[in-house]
Amino acid sequence: MRLFRYVLLAIALLAVPATARADWQRGVDFATYAASTYGTAASDASLARAASSGNDSVSIVITQYMDNATSNSVRANGATPTDASILHAMASARALGLEVTLKPQVDLITGAWRGVIAPTDPSAWFTSYESMIDHYADLARQGGATMLVMGTEFKTMSGSAHTSRWQQIIAGIRQRFSGVLTYAANWNEYQQVKFWGDLDFIGVDAYYPLSELPAPTVSQLLSAWTSRGYVSALQAASRQYGKQVLFTEIGYRSIIGAAITPNIWNSQALYSMDEESNAYEAAFQTFNGKPWFAGMYWWSWPATLPANGWNSDYTPTYKPAEDVMKTWNLRLAGGGAPKTYTPSPVPAPALPAQPVVAAPPSAVRPPRALPVEHKVIQKKAKKKRRVLKRKRHGKKKHRSRAHSRH
Repeated sequence: MRLFRYVLLAIALLAVPATARADWQRGVDFATYAASTYGTAASDASLARAASSGNDSVSIVITQYMDNATSNSVRANGATPTDASILHAMASARALGLEVTLKPQVDLITGAWRGVIAPTDPSAWFTSYESMIDHYADLARQGGATMLVMGTEFKTMSGSAHTSRWQQIIAGIRQRFSGVLTYAANWNEYQQVKFWGDLDFIGVDAYYPLSELPAPTVSQLLSAWTSRGYVSALQAASRQYGKQVLFTEIGYRSIIGAAITPNIWNSQALYSMDEESNAYEAAFQTFNGKPWFAGMYWWSWPATLPANGWNSDYTPTYKPAEDVMKTWNLRLAGGGAPKTYTPSPVPAPALPAQPVVAAPPSAVRPPRALPVEHKVIQKKAKKKRRVLKRKRHGKKKHRSRAHSRH
């Protein structure tokens, strides 16, 4: 049965003409939550696999931290990749022919989503953040990056009240880094951002809900992208600012219900390769051939490859989703076969010793933080499962429960 589904998917791919696009960024978000992983041979091997899957771009994720949602400072800790390891990964990626993006972002030690932060002193927070992003702008220049993502999903801080402060930060970055700049707005945030005119792309982390039920077909997912108004709204934003839209993140877990709430990283669900690969296929079909669209970076590609594809994470490696990615990358590149690379070791550049603060266990964040706007949904889902479980076993265990209550 599974083989039959793959045959149908292959037929669908052949039926959809792909437009070769030299400017389409075929990328992955390359991620680790450890200080030195980017400097290892395992990381080099993972980058080589990303290149052999037809990607031409890699966004290297760097995470710094806030203690809680009201903190006024951003800081590195023992889970933040070192500058030396980042430069090593950048050099390795460039040696593989990949365009390099740096993507610094902020997670909260408490596990809250960065999109709900409310610093008690916004001015102090912006000063701290500016110092952090300026450092990575310098590192982007030093390592030969093509693009810098200068912020990610700061939904409570990216509205009109703070536009001028962001514009100051952007102007400062441009004094340090001459490459391309964007901001990674959450899918329900980008329309409130007013500083797109100061950037080069409209960056969107595209975790759009596409279904109310599990196991949607590719056709149903295609319909959702348009019928829910997502595509038309993105096109309108592109037209308004005269900028292309770039998906700085898009991804789906290998679970049943992957397209219902794609941004929920820690829900419990049965494993499904098909739902993830169908969502990949629908995304490529939806945005293929749209001149206002600049490409997409898939969340996430791990710096240390897993042993196999039997996991429920966002990673496409060793899964049908990677096959969909590879096929579309090949066609978008104009039909040429993706190159196979054998990377040679790249020595890390010598840098001054930097103090490293050990991270508490809770500081090592999972791939995606849980937005509070979906915590209620998660609680309701858990409650519903408990109710269904009680109904299934109610008759069988009614008498024993009655005795336990008395």
